[in-house]
Amino acid sequence: MIMSENIITISRIELVSPRRKIYALYNGEELLCELSENTLVHFGLYRGTAVSGERYREIVAYQEFDDGLQQALRYLQNRPHLRGELAEKLRHKQFRRDVIEKVLTHLQQKNYLNDAEYTRMFIKEALRAEKTGPLRLRQKLLQKGAATELIEEALTRYDDELQFSVCKRLAEKKLATLSLSAKNDRYKKLSAFLAQKGFYHETIRAVLAALL
Repeated sequence: MIMSENIITISRIELVSPRRKIYALYNGEELLCELSENTLVHFGLYRGTAVSGERYREIVAYQEFDDGLQQALRYLQNRPHLRGELAEKLRHKQFRRDVIEKVLTHLQQKNYLNDAEYTRMFIKEALRAEKTGPLRLRQKLLQKGAATELIEEALTRYDDELQFSVCKRLAEKKLATLSLSAKNDRYKKLSAFLAQKGFYHETIRAVLAALL
């Protein structure tokens, strides 16, 4: 509803969605708007509250923020997200750019969003799994929206010695499955496999020199 600058009094508040805690506000028999419980509490709205046009616009703006925040929190309940990744999901939900920015800033202030920590944990989990090389990890994080400097900092723990060790272990497992007898054929097959896993060519050459 578009309100004039006249004062309007909330005559009735009804719960319309118990699960989402959404309430309908009325002026007489006229529906004014639907608001979340968070918005009602934030503005201290109750039956008999008088609302001006300016105040109403503030309420609507806050409700848009709360809608975006609740959607973002639902995404974060499933797993951590990068700021850019979460922003893209909110854009797909048709939230305005300024609302998204306000939501993301709020989440960062509350430490629900921390790109540096996310990037470090992503690399840490990948190293524990020992299935992926640094090039592939960098590509995955860039696609998710991680900043290059954060990726490079996190990858410092994936040093040359560890890369060689992981690459060699993967090569040994793959080699055991190959039925090719010619050394050159095995070399090509393993080289392509390890490159696909995201290892540097120098690391691949060193590993294959040690195995073949």
